[in-house]
Amino acid sequence: MPGKPRGTESTGKSNRIRLVVLDAELSDTNVTDLAQAITLALRSTSAAPALPAPRNGQQALASGNGPRVDGKRHEGESADEDTEVVEQEADAEDSSRPRTEPERAARKTAPRAPKSVPDLFTKDSLAEFQKYATEHPTDQHAVRYLIAAMWLKDHGQPTINVDKVYSCYKAAGWPLDIADWGVAFRNHANRSRKMKSEGKGEYSILPLGEQDVDNLKA
Repeated sequence: MPGKPRGTESTGKSNRIRLVVLDAELSDTNVTDLAQAITLALRSTSAAPALPAPRNGQQALASGNGPRVDGKRHEGESADEDTEVVEQEADAEDSSRPRTEPERAARKTAPRAPKSVPDLFTKDSLAEFQKYATEHPTDQHAVRYLIAAMWLKDHGQPTINVDKVYSCYKAAGWPLDIADWGVAFRNHANRSRKMKSEGKGEYSILPLGEQDVDNLKA
């Protein structure tokens, strides 16, 4: 059988050809530029256009290190990373939200209620302290703290705390209308310098405080 003429086989693929004729007088440089442009135009595949350098935020998104905007985890991420992001966002929202008065009150720690020290006084020393308190009259809580500290120092107890001063108040019959029994101690140590903090809630009276007590003698 006679063979089929070469070039008559159909491959099922259509080819489009456009022939452009250009007639112009160009310099050598322009001819080179034109040839390069035609070569690029005739290429069947072209390289993807170069993208501008990403900004910091965009680079973080592309690498998977920044927050997700599509709600999907990137390859290599774990569920813990998503949890951390949500927690950070929640903390940020919580810190920006104004606190209500009940929330502020709940965050404040209530002062510790004082307790009586049963062996602070003996029968004889109790009477002595009551007489000492009578000889140094005052209606100021801050001064009463100094009186109690001074008497205890003179009777072998160089430091005083909220429990001891509370016991002194009960022994002397002074009013117990004090919300925070540590306020006067802190004020004396940090402001008036009439007491010194010895650590762990213990305070000692200083010469300025002793002078105030001596000036109260009736």
